[in-house]
Amino acid sequence: MEISKLKTLTTPNLNDVLPILDINGGISGKPILRKATLSSLLALAEGNSSGFEVPTLIKTVAESGDCFIGIDSTGIPFKITKANLLAGLSSGGSGTPQLSSTILLLHGDSSPIVDSSSYALTPASNSGVTVSVMLSKFSGSSLLFNGGIISYNSNNFNVGSGNCTAELFLYTSNTSLGQNIIDFRPLSTQGNYPTIYLLNNKISYAFGNITVDGSVNPLVNDWNYIALRKIGTTTELWLNGSNVGSAVTGNWGNSNGIILGTGAFGLPFYGYIDEFRFSKVAQDVSIVPSLPFS
Repeated sequence: MEISKLKTLTTPNLNDVLPILDINGGISGKPILRKATLSSLLALAEGNSSGFEVPTLIKTVAESGDCFIGIDSTGIPFKITKANLLAGLSSGGSGTPQLSSTILLLHGDSSPIVDSSSYALTPASNSGVTVSVMLSKFSGSSLLFNGGIISYNSNNFNVGSGNCTAELFLYTSNTSLGQNIIDFRPLSTQGNYPTIYLLNNKISYAFGNITVDGSVNPLVNDWNYIALRKIGTTTELWLNGSNVGSAVTGNWGNSNGIILGTGAFGLPFYGYIDEFRFSKVAQDVSIVPSLPFS
């Protein structure tokens, strides 16, 4: 039976029957589906006989402290806050590590800088990148790049022909000056590696001899959601939920690492990065996230 295919009853009768879930009515106290007349439910609500209350407030957005009602595996009802529900979903439950597809996850909310993925990578180098409370997209702090560089090494960055996504929130006061944001090339090395950079008020990416320039200008003095997504042999650049451009790049070279804040060549980045994530899946980047990455 599909609920969507049922006809709407515009004039319900007090003797009409509704299905209800009796959480203690089945075998060994397990939930069982029963039926109740509309009149009996209304009488229960009006009399408030067992603390039953009919909600009157309708929300379209839940706050962190708001609660959701559920039934656990033993049939006992419980409530859980929105914040704890989201935390449990993002981590896979209490004590469960992050998904293995997330290789690097930087929230920019602790010093020294911590990788919150299950790989817990430590920086291969960090020259001048600090945690700042001056600006943030989430959590009250972000990573300040004042010409500094931070890099990580792992063969998990070698995606080859596989799918992947590198995404971040970026804040800058200057998009005209050439600045490298992310580079998968080893230092002083050319080759088939992607690089994201700012130049001439555009955000672009280069891959060997291929260049994809954006037609939508990044925001100045505001946060930009930037994503580089690889699906098979095609690499896409996204800005604030819009596909800036794509190119058939083929497989990515194996550099065993990633550089944030500068590149193998070129100028460093000056600004802030909040919430950086690299994952070995093609994420949906058409919607600007409203919560920190997980």
